[in-house]
Amino acid sequence: MRRLRISEPEIWDERSFRISRAINFDIKKMYLPKEEWLEFETDVPYLQPFLAEIEREQTEEQHWKKVLG
Repeated sequence: MRRLRISEPEIWDERSFRISRAINFDIKKMYLPKEEWLEFETDVPYLQPFLAEIEREQTEEQHWKKVLG
């Protein structure tokens, strides 16, 4: 998450807002209005590039640990 906060601060802010809003609705026992629901077609896996990068780095690190012993 630190990587996201540093490299894409606007995405981090949007994510933080969604999380805090969800917690607020949950505490108040309310539901998000239906007109604000996210459509499946418009949902974007915004964390996927960061996860892929982390996986590549871990794979590379494991490779070098094997090579260098």
